[in-house]
Amino acid sequence: MFCMNSFISDVLIQKIIIPIGIACLTWIVFRLLDEWKKRRDQSILGIAIIDALIEEVQTGISIIRQTETDTVNVGRRVPVKSWDGMKTIPDEILLRIIAISRSVKPVSFPPYQIRTHCKNYFDHMATSWDLAMSDKNEWKARTTYLIKEGKFLEAANGVLQMLQQCRTLLEKNSKARFPK
Repeated sequence: MFCMNSFISDVLIQKIIIPIGIACLTWIVFRLLDEWKKRRDQSILGIAIIDALIEEVQTGISIIRQTETDTVNVGRRVPVKSWDGMKTIPDEILLRIIAISRSVKPVSFPPYQIRTHCKNYFDHMATSWDLAMSDKNEWKARTTYLIKEGKFLEAANGVLQMLQQCRTLLEKNSKARFPK
């Protein structure tokens, strides 16, 4: 009887428990690998999106600086083609940014507030700038007011630094062995 129970438990372990355990372990490992690949791909996509935003903010800062000192840029608008509202930065990318910036000290604006500050720059500041530029008689007074009183250069530089920090964090995450 003891031999029979031992035989049954050996068969049970070898034929059922071990294969089920191996299958579960394999599923877990492949699930983790897929999740890490997805996180890496999301980080790479985030870099591409942020690169376009950085380019437009840098151009906008250049236009604002030149307008401050020069009359050649009258009527020149800051670019906003890369910004398409809050959906410009998809939820998956925002989740990556939140995950990788939890323990990071912000350089300017906190990275997890990227949508808010990009919205402020692209929707509010750019619109105000375009409105100031549209008045051919008062453009100089209006742009001077936006630069000095509205602190447009400081705000734009803050957005640029936040975007650059987000890009750096996403780049590190895309190269990490176990991306967050």
